[in-house]
Amino acid sequence: MSKVITTITYAVKPEARAAYEKHIAQLKSLLTAAGKDYTIFEVEGKKNQFLEMFVTATEAEYEALEDSMTPEMEALISQVGTLVDKGGMKYTTYIEKF
Repeated sequence: MSKVITTITYAVKPEARAAYEKHIAQLKSLLTAAGKDYTIFEVEGKKNQFLEMFVTATEAEYEALEDSMTPEMEALISQVGTLVDKGGMKYTTYIEKF
């Protein structure tokens, strides 16, 4: 039973920060209410650079993560995506090995 960490990194357009904060707060509320281990970090010293992190207890839970999103969660994720700068989002997945 290996833990899995998924990170999503991106920069938010400066003019979209207020909308981003509103949408990401709603998303975090929904995800944590649904029992997801989800955290958002802002990169120290780099305004508008963010990292979202999901932690799942098993690989099976990780595989089911996307399917467990509600339509409201999916809509918020899509809205957040429109606020990201031209660099886009970068996804990284880490699987516990030892």
